[in-house]
Amino acid sequence: MSNNNINLSNYHKNRRELKTTFSKSDFNLKLNKYKISCSDLLVNHLYCNICFNSDENSLTSYNGEVFNLKNDTSATEITNECIELISNMSMGADEYYKLLESLE
Repeated sequence: MSNNNINLSNYHKNRRELKTTFSKSDFNLKLNKYKISCSDLLVNHLYCNICFNSDENSLTSYNGEVFNLKNDTSATEITNECIELISNMSMGADEYYKLLESLE
């Protein structure tokens, strides 16, 4: 991972940050397609720190870019939107591919 793609002021050190209005327990739901919880997928496979019970739903990428999430009806919808965003990022595409490989 190149340091050129990382926001060095990010105190979470090479992790994305998901802010969500939902609670931790909401993210314990399993996603049928992946057969793991939303939280496990985001934290352990797509390298997101999750800030629960926040005032907003947003995803901050490695380089500090903030994406305001559109889907705010459930934790699974937010997770799916994060997957879509991250899998289309340069480093995220590789992380998503590794996730799919690990689930085979």
